[in-house]
Amino acid sequence: MSRLTPDDAADRLGIADENVELFIRVVDALRAPEARDAELARLRTELDAVNEALQTAGIDYPGGARGVRDLAALLDDARKG
Repeated sequence: MSRLTPDDAADRLGIADENVELFIRVVDALRAPEARDAELARLRTELDAVNEALQTAGIDYPGGARGVRDLAALLDDARKG
């Protein structure tokens, strides 16, 4: 069984062409355990900053993936008008 290349994975996941380069960089960053741990810590710090900014602005929502899905649904609804 052959392994997927990052390009193949991006294609199968339906990642938009303009985001493939970023996807490949993230995949590369996560290959080594040390790099994966460092990237995870960086992303958690970034997410914490976003959560704090939203809370400061008075926007309250569930944390984690559910919160992201809820915010995305709200954005979609707002765009549809």
